[in-house]
Amino acid sequence: MDEILYLEPDEEITSVVDKLKGLESKSVGLVAPKGSTIVQSLVSLKLLKKQAQELGKKIAIVTSDEVGQNLASRIGLPVYSDVRSQTPIVLVDREVPQADKPIEIDMTEKQEKAPEAEKEKISSQRKSEDIETPSGFEVHRYDEEKVDEEKALPSTEPSDFIKRPVSEVEKVDHHEIEAARPVKYEYLNKRASGPTRTKAVLIFVGGFIFFTLMAVVADLLVTHLNIRVGVPAEEVQKQVDITVEKDRPQNDFDKAIIQGTQISKEKDFEVEVQSTGEKEAGEKAKGVLTFKNDAGVDVTIDGGTTIRSTSGVEFVLDGTITVPKAQLNSAGDKVLGQTTGSVTAKNPGAAGNMPASTTYVISSQPKISISGATSGGVTKKIKVVSKADIDQAKKQLKEIGTDELSKPAESEKELIFLEGAGTAEITDFSTSKNVSDEADSFTAKAHIKFTTLAFKSSNFRQAVVRAVEKELNDKSLLFSDTDVISPTLKENQINIGKLVVTGSLNSHIGPKIDTKQLLMSWRLKPLKKVRSSLENIEGAEIREIDLTPKFALPLAPVLTRNINLKLEYIQK
Repeated sequence: MDEILYLEPDEEITSVVDKLKGLESKSVGLVAPKGSTIVQSLVSLKLLKKQAQELGKKIAIVTSDEVGQNLASRIGLPVYSDVRSQTPIVLVDREVPQADKPIEIDMTEKQEKAPEAEKEKISSQRKSEDIETPSGFEVHRYDEEKVDEEKALPSTEPSDFIKRPVSEVEKVDHHEIEAARPVKYEYLNKRASGPTRTKAVLIFVGGFIFFTLMAVVADLLVTHLNIRVGVPAEEVQKQVDITVEKDRPQNDFDKAIIQGTQISKEKDFEVEVQSTGEKEAGEKAKGVLTFKNDAGVDVTIDGGTTIRSTSGVEFVLDGTITVPKAQLNSAGDKVLGQTTGSVTAKNPGAAGNMPASTTYVISSQPKISISGATSGGVTKKIKVVSKADIDQAKKQLKEIGTDELSKPAESEKELIFLEGAGTAEITDFSTSKNVSDEADSFTAKAHIKFTTLAFKSSNFRQAVVRAVEKELNDKSLLFSDTDVISPTLKENQINIGKLVVTGSLNSHIGPKIDTKQLLMSWRLKPLKKVRSSLENIEGAEIREIDLTPKFALPLAPVLTRNINLKLEYIQK
């Protein structure tokens, strides 16, 4: 057995099959407590074996219940007395012959069915054969006893026979021949009384089976016991941490560890995004500027050199120019060398239009002074796709994919998907426009793969209840279906297949009450005993004991699922 699955005393076959589906192991041992309903029925065990075979699993029954051991072995299931057993129990259904008892061999049937000619041959062969008797055993032959008994009986054969011809078409009356055959007197007596006795036995057995089936059907479909009991209680609020593990073979409620199921989903998503980037698409300003040289040598300025106005607007020299050196005139005064050059604004827009009084500089030419006007710049802004827009599209697609893929499907309703417990990954991304492309909006597409670790709500509730009960001393948690348990993600370690979830419980505590044990003890018990056991609970107030239908026998149902025990709190 690669894996052990523990069953509840009143667990149904559908629940067991669902648990088997969730197990990865091919060999599973089903541990059934003594008195478990599933091992008390041969039909249930056969159905369970068939379902296991369809799932490709080999199951074995582990139980100390003798009835369950017998039924399971009858249908070929391995049976173990406990989980530590290495070999299955062998149940012996037939008696092994002992050396001190005779071996009885009935040879009469074949002889009676043989033709008359063969009977004489067989009889003569028996007399001549020397049958070997095994050492230590006594052989008793029924045919010899019959022969001795027939010899002891008086002859009943008629002394005279009437011979008459039989036509070819005349049929033989076999009943007449049988009536004329000599038989023992004791056999006639038995024949007269046998059918009557057999008929009475069949009627009795049939009636017993019918009424038993009617009682079972009435219990399953009709009889229900509803009990309401008020117990003194006080409110309690507790928080406990439960660990969810992906590779956990089974739940360990005592250690607050439950099984998790890693779920991966992927899908294509598409979103429309508005562009937020802007771009100047107007005309660039142009002009002819005057360049003056204060140096004593000619200065050549290459085309493409950046020229900056005092207001910070940048222009580009359209072509290479040479500014002549400064010279002295006849009066001895310095005259700056000068020339002109065409410039164009780097960026379009009206900001490049400069008045004639504007001065400019070239950072690498301190001896050169520039002045002049520019014009023709026109401002026109257009929408373009920015890098921020692309990043925003990825973010939106991931959020949309996470929101949709994190919702449980119809087949996953019993699972809990915690917010923030999953990861979304974009495996393929594309846009209809690139960065700096002119567009008011663009389309973004992505293939999203979402992975999360989910867990069963029933396992989580049971783990929280068990963890809280361990913290209580002389009190018992009076947990009911109306009490609230809220899960909150504490640690996300999905990269190693693990989550830590905080369970917040709002419930009540009161006197210790083992409801499962009570339900088991009430099966087929008179209602007076049920009431008496409730009265023994400290501070309990019996509010209702109602058995339906009213004509049912005053006995609790045999199935605990038909007994509804509702605990109502009496606030202290």
